Formats: sequence, C-alpha cells, structure tokens
Amino acid sequence: MNGKMAILGVMVFSAAIILASPSENTYHAVTNDWYNANFSNVLELAESRLAANTNDLVGAYLKLSWDICFSDASTLSNSVTRVLDIGDTVQNAAFSNEYCRLRPMIVSFRDDVLPMYTEEVRQQELVRSTQPHKPIPERKWLKLLWDENLW
Repeated sequence: MNGKMAILGVMVFSAAIILASPSENTYHAVTNDWYNANFSNVLELAESRLAANTNDLVGAYLKLSWDICFSDASTLSNSVTRVLDIGDTVQNAAFSNEYCRLRPMIVSFRDDVLPMYTEEVRQQELVRSTQPHKPIPERKWLKLLWDENLW
C-alpha cells in the first residue's frame, strides 16, 4: 500500500509541476486550438492568465483575438487598449521592434475601424472568423512572444 501511495504522490507532484509551468507546446496548442475552431479553449487560457496577472500580454492578446471574433465594439475597444497599455511596458528588444511596427496599426484599428464596427459588420466578422482552419490573427506576434520567453 505504501508503494502505491508513493507512486500516486509522485504522479500528483509531476502533474502539478507540468500544470504550473508553461508547456513547451503552449504556443502550438493555442494556435492549433484556434485553427481547429476550439475558441473557448483559447478564451479559457486568456482568462486564466489574466486572472493570475492582469498585465499578462499573452493573456491580453488572446482575449483580444477572442473579442475580434465574438465581442461588440465597446468590449473590443477595451481589449485593444489593454494590449496597447501592456505592450507599451514590455522591455524586450525583439518584441519592441515588432511592437513598434504593429502599434500604429493597432491604434488605427481602434480609432478608425472600430467606430464603424456595426452589428452587421460584427456578424459578418463572426461568420468569417469562426470557420475552422483559419490561423489566429497576427500569429507572428504570438510566436515572437513565445520565442522571447514572454509566455
């Protein structure tokens, strides 16, 4: 009985370590979930990351990706602003270079596109975005966050 308890203890401890630390396949799991239209998995990860750290850029980015597909303009605007606020604080040269390139497009999206984001446009985007076999938006940026250990 003690041997079985020890084995069970090791298994539980190993599972806790695996779940507590980022998996090597987290980037791939997220992009695969998105590609296979398992959007709720992506939202769940985003929300859990943001619950643990409100300044988590990956969580904010994943939430923004979700909101682009499923939320109204007001919620989407808040998500865009949150990504910008967090992105402005990241001190990583490779990320900063890419962020400087993307930031004007993100601001333009928020300031120029979202005011025209009607319910009809949102519904069209919902149908278009939620089809399986579409990559997550700006996955290059997500990959950069992964490569720079910002996960």
